[in-house]
Amino acid sequence: MYKVERLLVRMIYTYARLSGVLNFEIDTATGQPRTTRRASLYAAFANVLLFSVLPMGYSSGLLDILWNRVGFLHEYVILMVLGLRISCVCVTLLSRWWQRERHMRLVNEFRQLILEHPEVISFWRRGLILKFISVSGMEIGQIIVGLLSVRAAFSFSLVVILLMLSTMTALLNIFITHFFFGLLNIHGHYVLLNRSLRSVMAQTRALESEQRHGSFMSKCCSLADQLEDIALRQCRLQALTHSMMRVFELQLFCIWIAYYMSNVGGIYFAVLNHRVPTFVTTWLILLSGAQMLFYIMDTTITTNMMYQVLDDHAELQAQLAERTLFRPGLDQRLEAVYESFQLQLARNPLRLNVLHFFDIKRSAVISMASSMITNSIVLIQYDIKYDELKNSYLGVLDQKQD
Repeated sequence: MYKVERLLVRMIYTYARLSGVLNFEIDTATGQPRTTRRASLYAAFANVLLFSVLPMGYSSGLLDILWNRVGFLHEYVILMVLGLRISCVCVTLLSRWWQRERHMRLVNEFRQLILEHPEVISFWRRGLILKFISVSGMEIGQIIVGLLSVRAAFSFSLVVILLMLSTMTALLNIFITHFFFGLLNIHGHYVLLNRSLRSVMAQTRALESEQRHGSFMSKCCSLADQLEDIALRQCRLQALTHSMMRVFELQLFCIWIAYYMSNVGGIYFAVLNHRVPTFVTTWLILLSGAQMLFYIMDTTITTNMMYQVLDDHAELQAQLAERTLFRPGLDQRLEAVYESFQLQLARNPLRLNVLHFFDIKRSAVISMASSMITNSIVLIQYDIKYDELKNSYLGVLDQKQD
């Protein structure tokens, strides 16, 4: 049972360990996190090896090959996007070291929840499979596109550097996958909470037809106990959600900037396709398009999961709001538990924010898309104006030479 889910989770864990993202071990049998000298030394070695590719890539002339004199502004846009992605990886890798204890506590809290409610694993399959397909498509496409881009100056050292650069930028996918897996767990537990609350409310409505006083009081006490358990689980789950957001907030902020600049650069290059480098062929364009589709798919999956968690919380509140339709005369303790649960949700609303700069909500995505298009248009206008000035200047020089 749950073989597919457990296999995918182990693959994610193994990939994170091999790439040096995880600097602690997790017992695959019990899920217990622990620090070991072996895990620390290997993660430190992998991180240093990745960081060493930066001076090697600069000395190899890789940027000159990729730019191929495609234009002054193009060079700076490429450099900015690549630099931001690499900077995000460096910042997030370093944060994994000073936040290692918090990461381990987070893993342990999720582990305890799963042990208490193992049925949550049944909600993993669809999300993990979609995430695996999107991440695999992006990373494989990135490596193939990178190798095709430098085929004219093919050499072993250049290929090694390019693969390491691709690995460094692919680490962003691992960070996002870890965050997505946490959201997937929270979503599963919220689904279980909503099911339990729906059952309790259905049984509460059924009390209207109960005629025996003793049975009525016994059922009210039982429902009050169940409702208190649901309220405690929800409070614990929301605290875990806030804890996860604090652990990942710096990484999310860096990744958000990297995605923003990558999308701005992608729109910019897609519009000005008449100035693509000489190494770009039809196959390279098709592969880049397929990689972009996987990129959009991956971003959509992660974003939708964040919204799904918020929707699950809103559904919990909406169900509790229906208690006003109950017939008067319920047990005072049961009424008090319902009221206390409602006040708990109203007093402590679920908010997903990044470094307290902005909340993650649907309106933020629309604003972000509008901002990306606006900035892309500014870059395009500047590039066209610069090209006109350059052509007019060259024309004047030609006339003077004649």
